[in-house]
Parts: sequence; structure tokens; C-alpha cells
Amino acid sequence: MTIISDQQATLAQDHWTKLFPLTFGPCRLTVTGIAGEFTAIPLRIRRNFRTQEFQGMEAVVKGFTLFPFGEISAKAPAGVGSLDIVYEVRTRGDF
Repeated sequence: MTIISDQQATLAQDHWTKLFPLTFGPCRLTVTGIAGEFTAIPLRIRRNFRTQEFQGMEAVVKGFTLFPFGEISAKAPAGVGSLDIVYEVRTRGDF
């Protein structure tokens, strides 16, 4: 039931930056602004002792997170030292 918009982060190439801690319900993180002309960035979803890494502009967690230490994180693409992004997170009813 929450929309968290206009969140900002600076991503480094060799370091995963935590963008949002996962809670017990579903959520969607969408990159709404990016410095440069990139169409995708490395994203990672960690939950329930599993890690999923992929390239994209959106991370979706549909099920419930059973372990409270999940997170959505990102890093700058290869060849880029740092990258500024703007993103929003939608949770529960606004998913």
C-alpha cells in the first residue's frame, strides 16, 4: 500500500548497492531515471537464501519473503565507474 518515489542512489561498478530491503509482501522496484543512455543495469534480488542476478530496469518480487533479510540491490554496468539512478518502489496493494 505504499509508493516510495524519487529515491536516488549512486552505483559503483564492483559493489552491490542496497536499494530496498524486502519485507514480507510483494514489491516492484522500477528505475525511473538514469544518468547516461543505458537501457539496463545489473540488478540482484536476494531472498529466502537464494540470489537472482539479471540485467534490467525493473525488479519484481511477487511472492512473500519468508526470511527477513532479503534485498534488492544494483551496481553500475561494466566499464562505468559510477552511475546515478532515480527509482521508485511499490509495495503490497500498489504493486
